[in-house]
Amino acid sequence: MKYKSITSVCAALCTFFAVAFVSAPDVFTSNMFPSAEGLALEVGIVKRYMMAAMALMGAVMIFGVREVSDVKSQRSILLALGVVFTIPCATLLALVGSHSIPLQVVPVVATGLAATVCYRALFRLETQKMVLSGHG
Repeated sequence: MKYKSITSVCAALCTFFAVAFVSAPDVFTSNMFPSAEGLALEVGIVKRYMMAAMALMGAVMIFGVREVSDVKSQRSILLALGVVFTIPCATLLALVGSHSIPLQVVPVVATGLAATVCYRALFRLETQKMVLSGHG
């Protein structure tokens, strides 16, 4: 995949999560914390709205770097995006084991796939740079 396509997909993924969190915060909270009710449920719902705002903020920032043409800057951005999508994937997997929270399959697969695509593109850029510069 090309850099602009990858950043567009990453921005769209963040937007998708933002829209999902805003449209059904109670569903997400209940799925993650099945026994939550009353104040705990309300706190979870507020947290989903905050997560939606942060996901949308990330989407706007990612969308803003789509036009970067410098390969060195693209590598830095792809590395950052890879790390950004690895963190929630790893966190969700760790929560399953440490707090007995049900596995959230869609977010784990989506963030894991996005991280993989970013890392793969990063390493392809590294290889291309080495071949073009005569070091590989």
